[in-house]
Amino acid sequence: MIVPIDKNDQRSLRVLCREAVECLQHVFELPVPKLIASVDHAENIVVHVRDGLIERLRAEGPPRWRKPLDQVNMALSLIAGVTYPSNKIHKQYVIDACRVLTDVQADLPE
Repeated sequence: MIVPIDKNDQRSLRVLCREAVECLQHVFELPVPKLIASVDHAENIVVHVRDGLIERLRAEGPPRWRKPLDQVNMALSLIAGVTYPSNKIHKQYVIDACRVLTDVQADLPE
């Protein structure tokens, strides 16, 4: 069951990155409708991470948060492209998004 991300969710950005990666790692075991729903859920999680990074960037300044924000934006672009522009599933985009999010996760505080 897909649960929307609550804007008041207090889990760390690192935990959310991990959850997005876990969600994406299993998408190819699913039938297409569930695959798309799972990718959408991962995208929602990553949007929440991005929003959290933007808040931190505004509060603390660029040195600490600019690189993770740029990487998360890249991952979002990859995730958004998984089923577009056609209905073909772009597996490499999922793989690349997982790699980027894993890198971000390693750089974020627990």
